[in-house]
Amino acid sequence: MATTTQRQVYANILSAMKASAVAGSISIHEDYIYITPVPIFSQSDDKIIQLIPGTPTVETDVAGIGYAEEEFRVVVWARCYLDQVNHSTEKVTNATYGVMSTMNEVRQSLIQSDASGVLTTPVMCTSGSHPVESEDATGWIYYEDTYRMGYEIAWS
Repeated sequence: MATTTQRQVYANILSAMKASAVAGSISIHEDYIYITPVPIFSQSDDKIIQLIPGTPTVETDVAGIGYAEEEFRVVVWARCYLDQVNHSTEKVTNATYGVMSTMNEVRQSLIQSDASGVLTTPVMCTSGSHPVESEDATGWIYYEDTYRMGYEIAWS
């Protein structure tokens, strides 16, 4: 594996997620997949995917010189309208277009990904979540997964 930077790792993960969206593996438009610490909502969004970078850890049980491990989060947001005869429930649970289905598609596209060859330790899912109603963004729910990866550091 070649050495890399944190920026390159996340650029490759974002690129892979967008490529999965274009290929139809993730049922969301590629324009609604972002690297950002806060979600970006617009009126045209129905679902968005938020990639939240973590902080590298260089002192772990498997880390040596020039190796960093890092946890990052991926959040899938979905707009849920006022529940008119379980329409909101359907937005969460529907096997075709529900947010649970979208989160599963994201997991399948990320697990064991090497981010186009820049990761030494492929992406592993460390924890999942359940749907949570946002207190800050009324009408939105989200799922949040935590992933772990490792890469060789480019020294500067």
